[in-house]
Amino acid sequence: MKHLFSVSGIVFVLSIDKIQLCNAVKGFYGSEHINANEYLRRFIDLEFVIPSPNTSSFCKYLYELYKYDEFFVSIERKKYPRLNSDKDDFLQYSISIFDKNKLTLRQQEKIYLHARVVLNLLPDNNYLFPELFILLISIRFFNFNLFMRIKNTQLSIQELMTETRSYFLSDSKDNNINHQSYTAALLYHLYNNSYAKDHYGSKLYEDRSDNQAPHLLYSLDLSTEEANDFLLKSLQHLSSSEYRRMKLDYLLDIIDLTENLTMK
Repeated sequence: MKHLFSVSGIVFVLSIDKIQLCNAVKGFYGSEHINANEYLRRFIDLEFVIPSPNTSSFCKYLYELYKYDEFFVSIERKKYPRLNSDKDDFLQYSISIFDKNKLTLRQQEKIYLHARVVLNLLPDNNYLFPELFILLISIRFFNFNLFMRIKNTQLSIQELMTETRSYFLSDSKDNNINHQSYTAALLYHLYNNSYAKDHYGSKLYEDRSDNQAPHLLYSLDLSTEEANDFLLKSLQHLSSSEYRRMKLDYLLDIIDLTENLTMK
């Protein structure tokens, strides 16, 4: 092969992870002191760094690659108006959580693949909280210990808020503040019901008289007043909605593929 490098008219284009290749060279020669970069220059004349695609473009590519529309835009789901925003919610929140946690392309692909396998085992009309769904799968991949502590309800409500606060922080320029706060409220509300075991969880906030805003009963600051206000409004809504008795167990079980699912 090395003789081909000197043949006139033949150009080799190599797509490599140079850091890993340099480590391989050091391993091959059994020395950490070898100048692997200089060694590779004997074979490589020009180098270019290919920029990574932005998260939005890559998520949309993965969405198309794994044919998510077969679930989110299926004929059966279109019968339920409340499910019509699931596609956009799933895409936008996955972009947000991947950007915030600086996940590699490989990590993003693994998460999307796992999510698609789960959706392939669900009925098309199954209700799904897309933001919380992709968040929990992401946590399962980059913080498995936290995921298992959530699944096994080993965290108090305050501990859960403290451990997960960073996932919901926004600044005043963030267009997804309400999305972040609602997802936080959803996680805390559903976990609170699971944590209560034999009965439904008590309120996470305290109502006040004289038209004052409700007061969160736990210590949590999402950095902006808007985010904190929307968190409380979301908790109020969830506690009086059809989800007031819903628990987190179901969502965690389907993510962990331990729920009784039916292959389509």
